[in-house]
Amino acid sequence: MKKVLVLFVCLVIVSGIVACSGEQETTGQTAETTASVGQEPETTVIAEEPAEFSATFLKNDWHGDPNDMEVLKKLEEEANVKVHWEIYPNATWGEKKNLLLNSGDLPDVFYMNAVNAVDIEKYGPQGLFVDLTDLIPQYAPRLQPFFILRRKI
Repeated sequence: MKKVLVLFVCLVIVSGIVACSGEQETTGQTAETTASVGQEPETTVIAEEPAEFSATFLKNDWHGDPNDMEVLKKLEEEANVKVHWEIYPNATWGEKKNLLLNSGDLPDVFYMNAVNAVDIEKYGPQGLFVDLTDLIPQYAPRLQPFFILRRKI
């Protein structure tokens, strides 16, 4: 369970890199990032070796192989993570998703729209999904302002 939580946080951090542009200066094993204007920079430890995790990816007519997508390669590099993509055809995902959720043999991360609110409501109480809301300020401070902005829209 902790593995799923830690690796899900890694994906949130990767998402934060996409959503936010901020200055990052790396010295040794630490980097300083600024959450938003007016806030003090926070120091984040950057691991020597990339964190590794598995993530689902739904393949359809408009998405290619995630291993070949330059934006995902860049995000992995900047976040110091290595994603092992489990690629599933969109057409058969519903059946495969049900098998995964019911068996408990889950990837570390469900990417994008691989699960929906009904799945979270059904399987969340069983501990298959973890609410990361309280962890975002600490582990993904550059992502947090975008959640606040989204609520205002």
